[in-house]
Amino acid sequence: MPGLSDPAAIAAPTRTLTVPLNVLHTPDGPALAQLAAPCARRVGLGPLLHRTAPVAAVATARAVRGGESAEPPAATHAEVQRPATGDRRRSW
Repeated sequence: MPGLSDPAAIAAPTRTLTVPLNVLHTPDGPALAQLAAPCARRVGLGPLLHRTAPVAAVATARAVRGGESAEPPAATHAEVQRPATGDRRRSW
């Protein structure tokens, strides 16, 4: 239910729905626990990861240019490749 951010407004249709309700998390909206508790069965991130990735890339480039370490530390190549090999362990 993109556009809704009030948990009560999101929960209202769940009283009559017979299917799971998907909601879109937004940075300025309710926390995940507030969305999940009364109403949502699935919470999507929409374009959030796409919008935050360039910000993280620029911050990392600036840190490296300034002689600092990237924060948080970047995943290793092996860690990034794990899902492709069937290894589902998370280390970051």
